[in-house]
Amino acid sequence: MKQKIKDGIMLYLVVPIFLTWFIWFPLGMNYLYWTDMKNEFHIQEGYWEFFGRNWYKKSFHIKVDYLREYEERQEKAAK
Repeated sequence: MKQKIKDGIMLYLVVPIFLTWFIWFPLGMNYLYWTDMKNEFHIQEGYWEFFGRNWYKKSFHIKVDYLREYEERQEKAAK
């Protein structure tokens, strides 16, 4: 009986919590990248726009893309 309870807890509690980590961790990290890019490069896009553009990229590539866009905006403003 105790083994059935342990198996039930594992199946219905621990496994779903573990699997949702694969969803919440990338969302949380992308939110942190968004706040960093917003503060550093003064982007105007909202979180979901940022997430839509960058959900598959590594943080280094996100930073390089936004740095390139920021420098282009600075050059246009200087002209």
